[in-house]
Amino acid sequence: MHNFAVDMNWLLGPILPKKKWPKIKHKETRATTWAEHQKLIAGELNPERRAFYELCWPICLVRV
Repeated sequence: MHNFAVDMNWLLGPILPKKKWPKIKHKETRATTWAEHQKLIAGELNPERRAFYELCWPICLVRV
């Protein structure tokens, strides 16, 4: 947010130079398994959210 504010000239100058900010460390990610998906669906009480999760599974499966 700081760098965005500097780039938009909302701040007169940077409080910290960009090189002084800590490095971004990305975590390892993985996809949800079919068993995890079924467990999530079974535990969801809200029918609208359950339908949304069921819709998301085939859409996200295409990305794998």
